[in-house]
Amino acid sequence: MTPELEAELAEWEKEQARGIDWVPLEPIDLVSYRGATLSELADHSVLAAGDSPETDTYTIKARTDLTNITAVRLELLPDESLPRQGPGRACV
Repeated sequence: MTPELEAELAEWEKEQARGIDWVPLEPIDLVSYRGATLSELADHSVLAAGDSPETDTYTIKARTDLTNITAVRLELLPDESLPRQGPGRACV
């Protein structure tokens, strides 16, 4: 990747991000099917702790007054409580 292409890509990404008004959902129910502990943090993000099975399924229910939702964005965030400060829980 050339510096010129990197600059063009960065500008394109900025343009794409403009106009998208992401709204954090407030979780009302958090379930791990394999025993992890899911907790809502102050910013409405969800932290997985406790048991860390090789595979798991998380179900997060949220209620909103928004209508015509066309996308949901899922972000994996770092946290100091996670191995290597996250974003994943696997110890490598």
